Amino acid sequence: MGDRVSITIQPPTVASVVSALCLRAGLGAAQFDVTGLASITRTVRSLAVPGLSSTRATLELLMATYFFEMTVSDKIYFRPRGGASVASIPYLDLGASKGEEPSEPLELHETSELEIPAQVVVSYVNVNDDYQAGAEPSDRLISATPGTIKSVQMAIGMAPAEAKAVADTILLDLAASRWGATIALLGDYCRLEPTDPVSVSGADGSTFRMRLVKKSDSYPLIEFEAVLDDVSVLTSQGITSADYTSSTVVAPPVATLIELMDIPILADPDNDAGFYVAAKGDGTPYPGAAIFSSPDDVEYTRKATVAESAVFGTCTTTLEDWTGARVFDESNSVTVDVGAGVLESSTREAVLNNLAVNAMLIGSELVQFRSATLVSAGVYTLSGLLRGGRGTEWAMTGHQASERCVLLRSAGLRRLAMTNGELGLSRYYKGVTLGRAVSSATGEAFTNNAVGLKPFSPIRLVATRDGSNNITFEWQRRSRLTVRMIGALGISVPLGEETESYELDIYGGSSVVRIISATSETASYTAAQQTADGLTPGNSVTCALYQISAQAGRGYPLEATL
Repeated sequence: MGDRVSITIQPPTVASVVSALCLRAGLGAAQFDVTGLASITRTVRSLAVPGLSSTRATLELLMATYFFEMTVSDKIYFRPRGGASVASIPYLDLGASKGEEPSEPLELHETSELEIPAQVVVSYVNVNDDYQAGAEPSDRLISATPGTIKSVQMAIGMAPAEAKAVADTILLDLAASRWGATIALLGDYCRLEPTDPVSVSGADGSTFRMRLVKKSDSYPLIEFEAVLDDVSVLTSQGITSADYTSSTVVAPPVATLIELMDIPILADPDNDAGFYVAAKGDGTPYPGAAIFSSPDDVEYTRKATVAESAVFGTCTTTLEDWTGARVFDESNSVTVDVGAGVLESSTREAVLNNLAVNAMLIGSELVQFRSATLVSAGVYTLSGLLRGGRGTEWAMTGHQASERCVLLRSAGLRRLAMTNGELGLSRYYKGVTLGRAVSSATGEAFTNNAVGLKPFSPIRLVATRDGSNNITFEWQRRSRLTVRMIGALGISVPLGEETESYELDIYGGSSVVRIISATSETASYTAAQQTADGLTPGNSVTCALYQISAQAGRGYPLEATL
């Protein structure tokens, strides 16, 4: 797994967003001009664009938020509000006409105050509050009709102060532009366009800054609708509450790590041809994963969903061999690194009474630990080990450094079903983090050899001889299923197989000289058979005893010289 790379993504500028919207609408790059918007420094942190909405509606939303305008001449021009005046129009140039009696050259008219709200409330997306919906009211306009409120919906991400500034600006701009006029000019002013700010002189020499909003061209006579333009309203401070604490941390996508385990079954319902998989994320937050399988690493089928994190990792020390009986190993310990996982100590009684308590797979051996001592973050030393659980006494030797360790608990662990025909065949498996593509994970080859179906080795093999040195072997079988050794109902050791069947290999040196089959926990080996096999009746016999599974074949051997 490679090192993580931190990526900082800068929000786009208004100019780039407007350009992208125009291109999306089918305009060519030569058909619009956004160079004037480069002076707008506020970026577009988020913008909701509904699939069925028009580009015009989205542009109008941006224009209302970032205070720029659009006009059409030889191409579409986008220009910010508040720019320098593009022309000074003296009073004598006003009031042009086509010979009719000229009217008042600069007749200002005022919009009724009833049309101006006392307050504007902007609804927006609060980037300081995990992008939840927010609302910021403007300061109240005392001169307007009391109690009137104008609501403005803006599906744009802003900080509270930005939204407050927008609300204040909208209200003040409504108040400032309530004064307007119609000015008539001759063709010398034909270069003027709507959105242009101009300086207009009155009869007494006073100067008004006005913004052209509409143009009627009847050359040589040109009429403009204009409103008073107060640049100061565009610089509202937007003072408001900013006490929002984000509860969301945007993190890189978390990959899923899996551990595929062909091990003895952990519960009676698992007595089938499946195997276990443990899954966890390589970071947080981890949403869970889907487990996929494929016969060819091309076409994958979903097999299971894991909503929790398993606890697994690697051993940092080597677990020493154990040749003792099924008792606590108090002489050895092992240190494991389980990353973000947590391990806890338990009691001797709890471990002895329940095979699931602190059960951990170390390599291929199932152990239970009594004590987990924290060494450092995610690193524990395990001691008080009950070794060789669930028939894995064959794996109590030969451990290696850096081998796997998996806490065998239900959380994060799933059993994947297989058919008997799939046993022994290589398959590919992926753990895919929920919400990510199947292609984001790499397939891992794995072959299920049906360890879960292999019978445990029998125990207590004894050989008795009669006066003629005929041998009778006797033993006790074990079961993969839950046994009952105490209680009012007595001892119960379920067979766990379709039929009871055994094979006893007799060795002559290093070679098997005879295989004795049995259907119960006893078998005979006559003196005549011993002689025929090259053995001397009365001498010790080396043998290996197996219980047979109809699906998995021979189980684990019990080897002895008797």
